[in-house]
Amino acid sequence: MKILLLADHKSPHTKKWVRSFAEQGETVEVFSLRKSTDETDGYYDQLNVKVGGANDSEMASRSDLNKLNYLKNVRKLRKQIENFQPDIINAHYATSYGLLGVLSKGSFPYVISVWGSDIMDFPGRSFLHKYLLRFVLKRANAISCTSQELRKHALEFRKDMFMLFRLELIQRNLNLRKLKSHLEV
Repeated sequence: MKILLLADHKSPHTKKWVRSFAEQGETVEVFSLRKSTDETDGYYDQLNVKVGGANDSEMASRSDLNKLNYLKNVRKLRKQIENFQPDIINAHYATSYGLLGVLSKGSFPYVISVWGSDIMDFPGRSFLHKYLLRFVLKRANAISCTSQELRKHALEFRKDMFMLFRLELIQRNLNLRKLKSHLEV
């Protein structure tokens, strides 16, 4: 199976997800908004994983205005999706990569993995923040949560959602082949 992760490739969490999928024999690519370094490139090279993306040091900022910069990366992500033709797209962090994925995904099955502040803190900032999170989550085929607390917050936005919550997720060992059979595009 071909899996495209939309995530910060420098994050240790992303590295664990990628390693887990690669060790399961999946073909993995990553789209990241952060600038590559020799260290991160070496990690992914040894797993035979291509990292594409913005390669933009400015994208590391977490400011709300910087979220507008995601729009300039939609075309790059669409190109990577077109070239890779993934079986499933998995965005990590709903209010950044999740938004970018919603704007770019086309008709591919789409899973958003929430991490915490994206679903617990972000929507409390304003009505617009809450609307943006709801907009993103409503377009996902599934949401993955690694705790009951995150699941509770996700259910506030998507009561109809196929929720993923298993020990497998906590161990970063999600079987996306099994998941794909549950998803409807």
